[in-house]
Amino acid sequence: MLPNANLIWSVTSGIGAIDANGSFTAVAVGSGIVSAAYTDPSNPLTANASVSVSQFVPSPNGGGGSSGGSNGNGGASYKTSTTVSFSCMGAPGQVKITVFDNKVNNATVEIIYMGGSKSEKVLVKEITGTTTLAFTPAKEGDYVLHVTVGTDQTSANFFVPYCGPTTVNVTQNVTVRLAPSRELVFSKLVIYPGGFSKRFSVYKMTDGQTESFESDIVLYLNYTGNSTKYDFDILDSVPSSILARASQITFADRPSAVSAAPNFEWHVISLSKGSRLSYAYSFSRPLTEQMIALFDAPTIREAGTSSQANDAQDGGLLAASLFGIQLPSISGITLPLAGVVLAFVALLALLYFFLFARKKEEE
Repeated sequence: MLPNANLIWSVTSGIGAIDANGSFTAVAVGSGIVSAAYTDPSNPLTANASVSVSQFVPSPNGGGGSSGGSNGNGGASYKTSTTVSFSCMGAPGQVKITVFDNKVNNATVEIIYMGGSKSEKVLVKEITGTTTLAFTPAKEGDYVLHVTVGTDQTSANFFVPYCGPTTVNVTQNVTVRLAPSRELVFSKLVIYPGGFSKRFSVYKMTDGQTESFESDIVLYLNYTGNSTKYDFDILDSVPSSILARASQITFADRPSAVSAAPNFEWHVISLSKGSRLSYAYSFSRPLTEQMIALFDAPTIREAGTSSQANDAQDGGLLAASLFGIQLPSISGITLPLAGVVLAFVALLALLYFFLFARKKEEE
C-alpha cells in the first residue's frame, strides 16, 4: 500500500483515455501500455501494464443518457474513430468507422497507396454513420489512412508487408480519431533567460453539445552553445495556484521525474550546437495573462552537480564535527575541501603519535 499516493497515469497508442483515478476507457481497437508513476521523490516507482482492446462497441443509446455532454465514446470527446485492420498484401481486411457525434452527417474515408512512383487512391468512401468497409491491400508498401469531416481532417501512415509465414496470420490495427472542433481563443509566447521560451495557447472545444477549454503549453530550448552539451535535466513547473496536483496534467512527452506538486523534469542525454528541444503538456483550465505571469522560468540542472556538491559539503562538515575544526569560508560559503584536507592531516598526526608512543614503550 502507498499511503496518500499521488499517481501520474498515462496510456500509449491512443487506444483509450485514463483519468486521475486510474479509470481506463477504451476508445479504439489496438494494443498499448498503461503506466502509473508514484511521485514520492524519496521513493519513486513506476508500473506498466499491457492493454489490448480487441473490439469497441459504442453504447446504442448514445452514452446511456438523454441529456448532458456525453457523445457515446466513453466521455472522450471525439467525432469519429476509424480503424484499419489488415495482415499482409492480398489478405482480406476491413475499415471500421465509428461515428460518435450525431452532428456528423457525412465523413470521407480515403486509403492512399504511397509505394509507387506516384500516389494512388485505393479506397474512397463517404459515410453518414457507423460503417464497416472491406479492404484488401493489393500491394506491399506504404499507405496513408485519411479521414475528413467538414473542415477537420486527420491521417495516419501504415505499412502492408508481403504475405509470408510470419505475417499472414498477424492482424495489425491502425486507428485515427477526430477530436471536436478546437478554436484558438488566446496565444502568447514568453521568452525566458537561457534560451528558453514557452508558447501558451488556450482552446475552446465544442462537440455540438458541450463546451470546454484546454490550455496547451510548449516549452522550447534553443541551444546556442559552442559545443555539444551532455547529461543534464530541464526543470519546469506549474504554479500551485493554478493546479494543485501534477496528476491534472497530460504530458505529450513523459517527464523523467514528477513530484506531487506540479514540478517535473526531463533528462537530456546530449544536445548539439544549434539544436532545439521542445516539450508539450496540457490541462483542462483556461489560462489568462495574469496566470501566465505566475509561471517561473525553466532552468537547467547539470546531472550530478547537486549530489557531488552535497557529498563534498557533508565530508567537510564531518571533519568539523569530529575534530572541532572551524572551516574557512568566503562570503559565508563554507569551503568543504579545506575541512577534508585538515581532517586528513589530523588523522596522520594521530597515527604518527600513536606509532611513536608504542615504539617508546617497546624500548
